[in-house]
Amino acid sequence: MIEALLKDGPERVELNKLEPDALKRYIVARKERAKGKEIVVEDLRLEMRRGDQSLFTRAERLQHADLLEDANRTGDPPEKKALDAFETPALAKLKTLYETAPDPLSRFDVLGLDDVRAELGKNASKIFSQAERDRFSRTDRAHRCAEPPAGTLAADGALR
Repeated sequence: MIEALLKDGPERVELNKLEPDALKRYIVARKERAKGKEIVVEDLRLEMRRGDQSLFTRAERLQHADLLEDANRTGDPPEKKALDAFETPALAKLKTLYETAPDPLSRFDVLGLDDVRAELGKNASKIFSQAERDRFSRTDRAHRCAEPPAGTLAADGALR
């Protein structure tokens, strides 16, 4: 019963409509806001997420991913310092690469539902109205409240 509501319930149906539309708007808005702005570390991190379409090599992307994961996981100054030491020259390289890149704004195409959910969950947004954020918050909260707690057994005996 609960699993059916999570999969097909009114909150899930509403989220399924809201999130893809919000994602499209989010990507377009981020591209518009970035035009003419200086390239910053957040742009570098988006570029690193582009996979094989990135302007960076696979080795550079993997190294960055490891450093970023370590810095985020531990929050320790040495890991953050190692990440900064990698990102500073990489950011300078990215600025140079973007001078001749066919579409530097394509870095925003890697944004996904997690990114738009984070933006919709913020107290203030330059992209989504308060009404849109409230609607998402209500729908998302209702959907999450219907989820069985982690570590419980589902009707089919699977551990959730």
